Amino acid sequence: MSSVYEPLSTLEEFKVRRRDAAHIAREILRVSMKGASMTQIIYKVNLNFRLANKHVKFLIEMGWLRVEPTAKGKPRFFTTLSGKTAVQRLSSIEKDLSELFSRPMPA
Repeated sequence: MSSVYEPLSTLEEFKVRRRDAAHIAREILRVSMKGASMTQIIYKVNLNFRLANKHVKFLIEMGWLRVEPTAKGKPRFFTTLSGKTAVQRLSSIEKDLSELFSRPMPA
């Protein structure tokens, strides 16, 4: 009988898993460091509009992302100082998890 929960044994298995909200948030914040349109976020982070919009709204509410209108009135998104701090923290956690999952599992 196999367990419903099976631990990951390699980094490759870890990478194959679906991206979690923290990973998506980090990627949006990275893309928006120098400013990004919603279209750029959608393409560079590989999201559909519904998911991108949901994550962008959350990041704005957290104060990690700000929006400024362009000369044409379209929104452009920028990572805030606290958003940059969040990127550093999330990257550090992801690195630690990668190291954890790259170790061989004990027998």
